[in-house]
Amino acid sequence: MSKNKKELGKKGEDWATEYLIKEGYAIITRNYYYGHKELDIIALDNEMLVFVEVKTVKDWRFGPPQGLVTPRKQHNIKQAALHFLQEHPEHQERISRFDIIAITTSPERQLEHIINAFQVGN
Repeated sequence: MSKNKKELGKKGEDWATEYLIKEGYAIITRNYYYGHKELDIIALDNEMLVFVEVKTVKDWRFGPPQGLVTPRKQHNIKQAALHFLQEHPEHQERISRFDIIAITTSPERQLEHIINAFQVGN
């Protein structure tokens, strides 16, 4: 991954974190890794545990950013979430969901929060 792409991704995660905090979410952690699988943001929305994938792009040249969360990526996110729950039994009884925050930076920054973007299944 290029340095510019990595920096854009980090900025996007910062913007997403700020947005979630303003919306009343409590951030548990960011950049949780299980092997090469990553959870961008883990937060609480009231009592619900939320695993948030952040996708940031400059423009829609290759389609909307949420389209980058492929079935394979969803599978990896789910595996990392299961590992997080094994490591943190205090959260195992919580209902959880998977959200996507899609950010486009050009021509002006736009953020879309897709709640319950995909299901656990499979």
